[in-house]
Amino acid sequence: MRCCGARCLLLVAVAVAGLAYIAYVPVPDDFDNPWEIRPIIWSTKLGPYLLWLGEKLGYGTELEQLRALFEKVGDMVPPDPNSTVKVEEIAYRLAPEHKYPAGLEDSVAVTVYLLENSAKYNVDPNRVAVGGDSAGGNLAAAVALKLRDQNVTPVLKQQLLIYPALQAIDNQLPSAQQNSKLGIILKTDLMVKFWLSYSLGVAKADVNQLNLLLNNQHLSEQALRRGREFVHPSLLEEKYIPKDYKPYKNQGLSKPPISAEFERVVMDPYFSPVMAETLQGVPGACLITAEYDILRDDGLLFKRRLEEAKVKVTHHHYKIFHGIFIEPHSHMKMFAQVHRDVLACLKHV
Repeated sequence: MRCCGARCLLLVAVAVAGLAYIAYVPVPDDFDNPWEIRPIIWSTKLGPYLLWLGEKLGYGTELEQLRALFEKVGDMVPPDPNSTVKVEEIAYRLAPEHKYPAGLEDSVAVTVYLLENSAKYNVDPNRVAVGGDSAGGNLAAAVALKLRDQNVTPVLKQQLLIYPALQAIDNQLPSAQQNSKLGIILKTDLMVKFWLSYSLGVAKADVNQLNLLLNNQHLSEQALRRGREFVHPSLLEEKYIPKDYKPYKNQGLSKPPISAEFERVVMDPYFSPVMAETLQGVPGACLITAEYDILRDDGLLFKRRLEEAKVKVTHHHYKIFHGIFIEPHSHMKMFAQVHRDVLACLKHV
């Protein structure tokens, strides 16, 4: 009985320690109402354990469960009953079932179709924009680049990029180090799983692959040297580099550590748009970046490249987190501000 009691005490201690870990939430001073953000951080901390449990109970892999969750979030936005616009939703092909470039090919195809059949939809073909947030921002930037390279006309009027994911070359940029520790919505260990899913169709990455990506040991020396031309902390403004930032000293390996295919895809500018040889001739951009987002520096590096190419950029940077621009966060004050600024950008299309 005494032994059983000791085991029970140990379980209670572990449970209390776990709850304390989840409950401890250091919130940045920039947030007007810390209690708005704390539940989001709690869910981010608790999420991996729930997904692990869901997988053990047969609810699918981590990525499958996340996809179902995102679909539920999308369903939270009902159609406007007063709108006369007919919406037909066709999901582009998704990873890991359909790896790169399937999703991009579908996005390009539907954009070109709209431009070529604009009259059918009562759309001015000279006022078409492409946009998205997070992974959708990646596809939007890649579509804009692809259509430029294919000389598609009419040309797109604008690209709307909301905290976009634009490269998988450096997973330890200052924003990744700063905000993965903070843990609001998107952490680096989840982002690298998304990259493996999209690039190689990996449904469940092994630990070795994840560690290579997390420690920036996933590229050969040749690829890393080329990647650093456009993706490097020295290209960021000093104000975006935290005092405790620790640059990785990795020099790359003699051959691709994961696979030659993975390295080829990661360096492909349609997968990592920030790696485009030039961005001259792409449509003007409305760029939204979030201070508390591991992808913040992707957007800032892309902004630099766009401006170097003399492309007009309207940039809004907020003290917000990745994923704020979705329905569950519509009650937050900054959601309304982001929404207004996005609409202002689109009014110029």
